[in-house]
Amino acid sequence: MLKIISNNFITTFPINLNEDIKRLKIRIQEITLEELLSYKGIDYKQLKGWNMMSEDDKYKMVENALDVNINTHIFKMMNLENKLK
Repeated sequence: MLKIISNNFITTFPINLNEDIKRLKIRIQEITLEELLSYKGIDYKQLKGWNMMSEDDKYKMVENALDVNINTHIFKMMNLENKLK
């Protein structure tokens, strides 16, 4: 059997994403850049020039920031916790 698909086949499908999200019971939570930094163990108030940065630069900084909690875990595994006190 030969099947042919036309390249000018156009049809619309009504999509209501808000209703789909409600039906799936998905909860969307927005997290601020400052909250993301705090999750990584960094206080944004300590960052020089934070309020003067563009939104794009802030996102880059948050994305590239090391996770202090992960470093703490690594140091504990290396038994550096006791050596630093």
